[in-house]
Amino acid sequence: MSPDDLKHKITIRVTECLRIVESKTGQSFELPEIRLNLKGYQAGQAIPGHWLLRFNAPMAKQDPERFVHEVSAHEVAHLITYRVWQTLDHGRDFKKVMNWLNVDANRCHNFESQPSRKIRRYEYFCSCSNHSISSIRHNRISKGQVYQCLKCGDVLLPIYTKKM
Repeated sequence: MSPDDLKHKITIRVTECLRIVESKTGQSFELPEIRLNLKGYQAGQAIPGHWLLRFNAPMAKQDPERFVHEVSAHEVAHLITYRVWQTLDHGRDFKKVMNWLNVDANRCHNFESQPSRKIRRYEYFCSCSNHSISSIRHNRISKGQVYQCLKCGDVLLPIYTKKM
């Protein structure tokens, strides 16, 4: 399925979900902006303050019909629960909206996912052991941030390997 086809199907499903919710709440809701630019482990993301829905197009390729049906409804439910009840969780109001949309109120998806980027690891040590530090922490240490071992309290120092 092409990105344009996916966006079209998601738009149709989001519109359908909004009409169902409108009939239940008596309120009207405009179509949110829809983007297919989400990466990583999330299938979808609702950003209520911008009335925006983001979707993971590569993940949708695994099972496009199920993705469109379930993930679109899930994200619409987040927008609606925030707009109507000012809640962002997967609680009672979220479950109510998901019930209206006839979709299971699961908190997590079960699509295969890939990290959006690979985090490089760096080796550091203290007096009690070696530590594998992410590139994010390594860069902070390079700029003067200090990290201590949680066991012995020593400052973590880099292990430099000599190249011969």
